[in-house]
Amino acid sequence: FEGTVRRDGSSRFGANKKYGIFYAASAGWILSNESFFNKDNKIAQFLKFTGSYGISGNDQIGYFDYLGTFGAGAAYSDASASTPARVANPNLGWEETEQLDIGLTARLFNAVDLQLNYYNKNTKGLLASVPYPFTTGFASATQNIGEMRNRGFEVTLGTQNVKSENFSWTTNFNIGFNKNTVLSLPENKDPEGRNFISGSTAQRAIVGESRNSFYLIRYKGINPATGDAEWLKKDGTPTTTPVAADRVLVGHADPDFVGGFTNTFRYKDFDLSAFFNFAYGNKVLIDGLRFTENVATPSFNKSTDLLNYWKTAGDQAFAPRLNSPTRGTFNQLSTSQLQDGSYARLKTVTVGYNLPSSVVSKTKVLRSARIYLLGQNLWTIQNKDFRGPDPEVSANGASNLIMGESFFALPQAKSVTFGINLGL
Repeated sequence: FEGTVRRDGSSRFGANKKYGIFYAASAGWILSNESFFNKDNKIAQFLKFTGSYGISGNDQIGYFDYLGTFGAGAAYSDASASTPARVANPNLGWEETEQLDIGLTARLFNAVDLQLNYYNKNTKGLLASVPYPFTTGFASATQNIGEMRNRGFEVTLGTQNVKSENFSWTTNFNIGFNKNTVLSLPENKDPEGRNFISGSTAQRAIVGESRNSFYLIRYKGINPATGDAEWLKKDGTPTTTPVAADRVLVGHADPDFVGGFTNTFRYKDFDLSAFFNFAYGNKVLIDGLRFTENVATPSFNKSTDLLNYWKTAGDQAFAPRLNSPTRGTFNQLSTSQLQDGSYARLKTVTVGYNLPSSVVSKTKVLRSARIYLLGQNLWTIQNKDFRGPDPEVSANGASNLIMGESFFALPQAKSVTFGINLGL
């Protein structure tokens, strides 16, 4: 059994909520150490159950978000002036997360290491930028708002596939499933009557949904008969003139699952290791497409997809006809820029050679020497229709309500590195 209690203070919070008390407790039971456990069985050599519960705090916001500030304004009668820029919030305080973990660790068949973990995290007093009505004179302010839950399951597996005097092969695999749900928010209703907060122009945190839900107009495509771009109204009927009220939930930035696996091979003094990571089921917004696929203006480099524009009836085109009234709105924010973010990537490959100790010892200086070649981001599997630099994106902005948006972000760089490690 273990337990901790601590009281933390942060200068990022207001005078009324500067301090928080946080605690945690954990317990473990090694079942395989009990007298009734058959230690000679060939299935399980080690079994341990673990559990923990605690409350932690988060203070990752700006240092002075709780302060009321003034900004320089226009001069009045040759005198300088200032105007309120941010409203004070002395009650801005800790975001608190209550977490329960239940786990199992096992050694099976003398070759398999298994870890299973279930978690349930409830976060209250979310730190988020909340928009204010224009009548207040303020745009937004950081507040503690609402409640959110993350619930999921993680599996970690390690196997010794082959082991001999000169050769070994091991595999490590992990996968995690997480479900994010917003439980409560301030009274700010969307057209469907749900409480929400906008993270960006494309995302909303909506009660009952993920905090990173995409809320967009649905793009239908180019009408083969007319050559006009079409979108869908809220009721699903086609239109060439969509409006903001036609936006609906169209997916979320949270993957259904993420994971990775590593295979390591060793033969005498040579070794080879390959690591893959993957994500599945998430959407990503490639916001830069609104500029590279803008057919109405000559600015920015353009996508070659625009060369596939509608010419005659029946064409299955990417872009509208040149004289279409929808040319100016073709690139508007919609599901046209929303892409399937699922991918699998060969993240790293390492090939190495360790000089034999009989050779190294002759130097009288070195204890070890290793030569290696490292490749990173060499190969990616993604949706064949993905139109973006990289499906592995994080956020377009600093808000914790924004995830999976990219605005001309550079893709993960491919690299090859040659190196020598010397131990003295």
